[in-house]
Amino acid sequence: MSLQDLPYDIFLNLLGLLDSRSLLPLACTSRALEDAIIPEFLYKHVYVSSTSGRLQYFLHCITAEDGPPADLVRSLDVGIIPARLEPLFADALARMRNLRDFHLTGMAYAHSPPESAKVFGSLSALRHLHLGYCELHKLREGLSQLQTLHVSGNHVDWSPMISSHGVGMILLNSRETLIEISVRNGINWIMGENPSSRDIGAGPRGDFRHVWPLVHTLDLSESTLTDEDSPVDLSLSFPSVRSFGAPRNHWAEHPHTRLFVSRLESFQGSWADMKNIVSSFSNLRRAVIQRGSVWGTTFIFTEYLPSTLESLEMSFAGGFLSHLDTLVEATPNLVFLSIELMRQTLDELFDTAAFLVTCVSRLPLAYLTFRCRTVDLRTGSIYTLDQVEAEWESAYSALKLQPGLQAVCLKVGKLQRYRWRKSAARSPFGLRFAGGAVEPEDTHKDIASGQVWSRTPLIPRQQVMYNWLQSRAED
Repeated sequence: MSLQDLPYDIFLNLLGLLDSRSLLPLACTSRALEDAIIPEFLYKHVYVSSTSGRLQYFLHCITAEDGPPADLVRSLDVGIIPARLEPLFADALARMRNLRDFHLTGMAYAHSPPESAKVFGSLSALRHLHLGYCELHKLREGLSQLQTLHVSGNHVDWSPMISSHGVGMILLNSRETLIEISVRNGINWIMGENPSSRDIGAGPRGDFRHVWPLVHTLDLSESTLTDEDSPVDLSLSFPSVRSFGAPRNHWAEHPHTRLFVSRLESFQGSWADMKNIVSSFSNLRRAVIQRGSVWGTTFIFTEYLPSTLESLEMSFAGGFLSHLDTLVEATPNLVFLSIELMRQTLDELFDTAAFLVTCVSRLPLAYLTFRCRTVDLRTGSIYTLDQVEAEWESAYSALKLQPGLQAVCLKVGKLQRYRWRKSAARSPFGLRFAGGAVEPEDTHKDIASGQVWSRTPLIPRQQVMYNWLQSRAED
C-alpha cells in the first residue's frame, strides 16, 4: 500500500513515529516537498549504522540502474563493512565522484586487501577522511588534497605507519593542504627523515617532505611518533599547530620542544607531560589531562598548571583532593572546570563536597562538572552513603546560588544533578526541546542515567527547512 492509499489518521500516526530530527517527515507532507528533498537533500549527507541490512539496502539504491545518482552524496558515514558487502561497497564508493567527507569505522576482512581500499585514490573531491580500525598500509596512495585526516588503531596490535606507503604516503601527498591530523589509539607513526635546521635553510622544496605548514590541530593521543633514530622536531614539522594531543612516547625530549609548546592554545596529555613543560606554556587556554594513574591526595596544582588556563578537564585515579585550594592560585582565570575521579571512598567523597564549593566560590567559573565513577562502599568509613548523598545535596544547593555559574553537573554514584541557567546574553531561541514540549533552561532535574545535559539546544531541522523554503518562496 502506498502513502497515497493510507487513511489519513494512520498516516498521521506513522508520521509521528518518525525521527523528528530527520527531513523524512517533512518530505512526506506533500509531493512538492518530496521532490525537493528526495534525493537532493536525503542523499547529500548519509549516515548508515553498522546494521548490515541497512547498509546493503543503501548500496543497492546507489548502484541500481534507476536509483539516485551517486554524485549527489557529499558526506558518508558508515560503520563496520561486512566482508560479504565489500565488493558492493567498493562499486558504490567508486560512483561517488563528489564525495567530500567520508567516515568509516572499519572493515571486517581477514587477509586480502579490500576492494574499497583500491578506490580511495580515485576520490579526487575527498577533503575529509576519518578511518577507524583499518589496515593502514593497504590503502592506495593516490589520495591527495585532504584537509582533515583522522586514523585510529585498535588499542591491541600497534600498527606501524610509515611514510613510504599507505596512510603515511597520503599524509605526505596532502602536506600542503592538511589543517587537521589525528593519529590515535595504538598507531606507531614512523616519520622517517625529519627536517633539520640545515634543511630548512637549504631551499629546495624536496627538503620539506616532512613539514605540514598549515596544520593547526594535531592529535596523537594513545599513539607514538618517532623518527628513525631521534625524537621528532615538532616545531619544524608542525610550525602552525595550536591544538595538540600528546603521544605516549617521550616527545618532549627534543631541544626545540619549548618553542612548539609556547605556541599551543589547547593541550591534551598526561600529568607527567604537564609537569615537564608547564614553564613553557605562554598561550595555553585549554587543557585536558586524562592519562596516568595519579591520585589527588597530595596534588599541588601550581606545579602542573599555567596561570593562563581558562578551561580545564582533569581526571584522577582517586583520593581526597586535599589541595584543591591550590587550583585557585594556579588558574585564577578559569571559566570551565571538569573533574573526574575513578574511585573514592565515602569519607573522601564527603570531604570533597565542601572543598569543591569553597574552590568554586573563589573562581570565575561559568561551567562546572564533577563525576565520581565508582563509590567504594568498603567497611570502616565514618559516613554512610545516605550522609554522603545528603552532603552532596547541600553542595549542589550551594553551587546553584553562585551567580556566575551557568551550568552545573554532578554525578556521584546514583545521585545525579544538573542545572542549566538561562543567560540574558543568550538568544531568545535558547530553549530546550524535550518530546515536543518547550522547557525553560533554568529548570533542573534529577535523573538516574543517560545524558545529563544538552549544552547546545537546537531548533528542529524541520523549522530550519521551513525557513529556507519560505525564503525561496519570497524570492
